[in-house]
Amino acid sequence: MEHTPTPAAAPASHTPEVQRALDRIDHVRKDDTSPAFQQLLDYLTRMVIASGDPSSAFDRVLEGFAAHDALELAREQGLTLARATKQSTEDSIVTETVVFWAAKLAIVPHGQRASETLVQLRAEVAEHQEEQRLSASFQASVAAGHVEDVDTWFARTSRAGR
Repeated sequence: MEHTPTPAAAPASHTPEVQRALDRIDHVRKDDTSPAFQQLLDYLTRMVIASGDPSSAFDRVLEGFAAHDALELAREQGLTLARATKQSTEDSIVTETVVFWAAKLAIVPHGQRASETLVQLRAEVAEHQEEQRLSASFQASVAAGHVEDVDTWFARTSRAGR
């Protein structure tokens, strides 16, 4: 497999920041020799050299991973991701990722970074899972013969956990 020249072979005209990034990539290259990982590093090397800005190159790659992870999480949860219109974001109607669980739909603000979407989607999933756990616990309590409203049940079970 042919790959991009290593930093040692890179032109001396690189800025110190670019050279440091290329040196790090070359160092990491030794950690995993799988073809897919080497191709990723080749791509990253080309991005760093072409842009002259390692931070933006790394950021683009990390955003790509975040986009993949957000799509995968949505798929695992049976959600469809939809991007809000630019106008709805500008008008502050959609300012963060919102999930409509009954519709299996997550709406993402227009222009939001994938890494922000991933964090917000993870929080929405965790909250939904906690709500499902509490619902199942309440239903089990009722099935066991406890006759109480949700507030009384929550107060009783919250105290019991302390």
